[in-house]
Amino acid sequence: MPISRSRPVAKAGSSRDFPQQRNGSRMRFAGRLKARITNALSERFSFTSQSNVLASAFTSLIVAGLISVILGQDRNWDLMNYHYYAAYAYLNDRVGVDLAPVGLQSYFPPLLDVPYFWLSTRLPPVVLSFLMGAWQGACFILLSGIAWTALPNDDRRVTRAPLLGLAGMLSSVFLSEFGSTMGDNTTAPFVLGAVLLAIWPHDRAGASVWRLLACGVCMGLAVGLKLTNAVYAVALAAGILVGAACSRRGVLHLTVVTLTSLVAFGALKGAWFHQMWIAFRNPLLPQFNALFKSPLASETLVSDTRWLPKTGIEWMTWPVQMTLDPARVGEVGLRQIVWLLLFLATAWWVIHLVHGRRRPQHPPQLAPVVTQRQVVAFVGTSFVVWMAMFSIHRYLAVAEMMASIALWIVIHRISSADRAHRLATVAVVACALVAVMGWTGWGRAGLGQTGFQAETPEATPEPATVVMTGIEPQGWIIPILSAEYRFVGVSGFPEGPGYQARARAMWDSTPGRIFAILPAADDRRQQRVARLNRAVELLGLNETCARLQWWAAKLKLEIQPEFGGIGSPSRKCELILPASRSVDLALEDHRLQEQAMQVLARHNLQLLSPSCVRKRASIGTDPQPYQWCRVVQSDPG
Repeated sequence: MPISRSRPVAKAGSSRDFPQQRNGSRMRFAGRLKARITNALSERFSFTSQSNVLASAFTSLIVAGLISVILGQDRNWDLMNYHYYAAYAYLNDRVGVDLAPVGLQSYFPPLLDVPYFWLSTRLPPVVLSFLMGAWQGACFILLSGIAWTALPNDDRRVTRAPLLGLAGMLSSVFLSEFGSTMGDNTTAPFVLGAVLLAIWPHDRAGASVWRLLACGVCMGLAVGLKLTNAVYAVALAAGILVGAACSRRGVLHLTVVTLTSLVAFGALKGAWFHQMWIAFRNPLLPQFNALFKSPLASETLVSDTRWLPKTGIEWMTWPVQMTLDPARVGEVGLRQIVWLLLFLATAWWVIHLVHGRRRPQHPPQLAPVVTQRQVVAFVGTSFVVWMAMFSIHRYLAVAEMMASIALWIVIHRISSADRAHRLATVAVVACALVAVMGWTGWGRAGLGQTGFQAETPEATPEPATVVMTGIEPQGWIIPILSAEYRFVGVSGFPEGPGYQARARAMWDSTPGRIFAILPAADDRRQQRVARLNRAVELLGLNETCARLQWWAAKLKLEIQPEFGGIGSPSRKCELILPASRSVDLALEDHRLQEQAMQVLARHNLQLLSPSCVRKRASIGTDPQPYQWCRVVQSDPG
């Protein structure tokens, strides 16, 4: 018989057990460390006490401010075009001095931009960036309060409320505008505050009245600062009526909120509308000029309908359309899936209701409550009104922040409690991950010593008319230049019969002193190379070119290392951009001049190309040079 050979059994504690023991010890240590961190965070930041809520609120402000600083200075298109100029013009009473220098947006209500402009002239950019992020970080505690109110009997409300608040902050629109001046995030705390006050349980009559008055003030300020927030005013009305089941009490509450909102709106906007009426006979110039008929603008409603759904199928499936094709609802495609999942969950819920199927029995803590109906009504109404009026994704910021809470509620309406917890958790986490992984912005610059700076074109400025061509957003330069200049736009404004006459009167008043501001070419690749060289020097990789060549090959860079670049006094190795990849600045400047000539010709103006000179300007550390050119009037014949 064959002899069986058994393998020797290692004794306990032998050397063969050491790797397994070490791995087991590491896993147990990691598990204990994770449990300790989780318990510490839960103990300190879960909503178990008032001190924890305050700690969470304070931490959210600090963290949001620091993230805003890391992202850098805001440099979005709207800020460069009209936000910065609008605040300057308002504070310096230039409404009747300049003539639509930044196009269509020249006469948009400027109050929202005033704090940023005022602070930017007094605070270092790093401090201002921190304050912008911290203010918008206040949305966390308000979202958490809404989630807390909507889950009154949830046994894990103390942790779910702040987590749902965090999920709301991790939405695509909020992340894209975080720390910026675009206005949707900046006014979000007012809208969220109004929602929280509206759905908060009304325990005593006196407290309820004061809460309704505060709710109206918040919504009035939100709409007064940014008119597109009118979408949420309609949604808030729907939420209030749903909460009171359209009863007499609900109508009374809505009346109090509406009247208070109108008073707050009027206090904020009344003086501006009056000023616009006196100057132009249209408080919303150039919008709705078909009604006001100001001679300065054409008789149109100036409504941007390019983003709206076009077919019946699109109207019915718009959440699907905007998720699959984000560019359908904005210039910057923002990735998100929360509207798709909420649409599917709501459709499934409606099917259950229509077919009369017996819904799962929910435990008492998950039974439908009034505040849940109000949240779902607010989010749903916001989306429908937004879709019909704008369909511009960034105007949906607040509703998208609350969409995770609505999704949590709806999923618990269509599934049993235990399964709903798992499904809702996976859905909310997936929504946050997609938004974070697809995080994109509207423009940033590095933080510098000064937020906005520009080289003055004349040593001793005298009165002159300066024409803004509108080729690129350059309104931010106007506040830095001399107040002796008057600025007139020749592009981007729906001109009426009185516009040309007023513009001609302006440049006739300064004969021989008409200038134009044009963008100047800038070699962005050279800027990137300069940043890379600073990083290379910091890491000590520039002693020899061999090491740098290895990194350039690994990273597949289009730039190659050489000793001492052109004009460089250093004999260390540097990354050099090939001449074939460099931009011919003179050629690009001339191309921009030709483009400006076509714009000016429509107003019988002629650009003198030989007079153009380049001037330095920057936003933060991002160069934004411009050209200063002389202009003359040409013969209309």
